[in-house]
Parts: sequence; structure tokens; C-alpha cells
Amino acid sequence: MFIGEQLGVAIAKSFLQEENARLLEQTLEMRRELETRKLVERAKGILQRKAPAHPKRKPTCGCASRAAVCAAPMKELAEAIILMKNWTARVAKSRNPSQGTRERSRRAAVVRRRTANTRYGRSGSSAARVE
Repeated sequence: MFIGEQLGVAIAKSFLQEENARLLEQTLEMRRELETRKLVERAKGILQRKAPAHPKRKPTCGCASRAAVCAAPMKELAEAIILMKNWTARVAKSRNPSQGTRERSRRAAVVRRRTANTRYGRSGSSAARVE
């Protein structure tokens, strides 16, 4: 009787280990699919903002057809689109650094001061001192 119980526990433990391994693999696969779906949706949004669809048509980005033409997985295509968007944004910012947030707020403050100075009749050196 004691040997039978040990054998039953060993079989149950083996079965549970197999089930655990299967569930872990399934979880990893689902995470990969979710990550791919997120990347594709993000790339789709980038492409839709770049070239808006016709109002009567269903909004699509053509990711699947582009992936088929390139013979590349959709995940790789989506990553490339996202990287290209980030790269172009950095290049645009480096070419025109005056578009930074601080620069815009500084310019807005100067405009507000000038507007206030002209509104209250200040000009010249006294207007420059008002902050």
C-alpha cells in the first residue's frame, strides 16, 4: 500500500510538471503575440497619421500587404516603422532646436511682455526692465 501511494504521488508530480511546462510555453507565446500586436497597432497609427484614409473606406495601414511584399514578419516591419518615426523626429529636432519646449515658452513670455508694455504705454528702456 505504501509503495502504491508513492507511485501515485510520483505520477501526479510528473503530470503536474508537464502541465506546468506546457502552461509556461503557452504564456510565453501569448506574450509574444501581444507584443507583436501592440507594435503593429502602433505602426498602424503612425502610418494612418502620415497618410489619412479616405472617409468612406475602412481605415487600414497596409501592414500585412507590405510585410508580404517585403517577405518579412509583421513584427519586424512594425519595429522598422516605429524606429524610422523616432529617427525622423530626432533629426527634425536637431535641425531646428528652436522648436524645443523651453524656447517656445521663452518666446511666449517675451511676446507677453511686449504686449503688456505696449498696452500700458511703456516703451524704450523702461519697457525692457519690466519682467
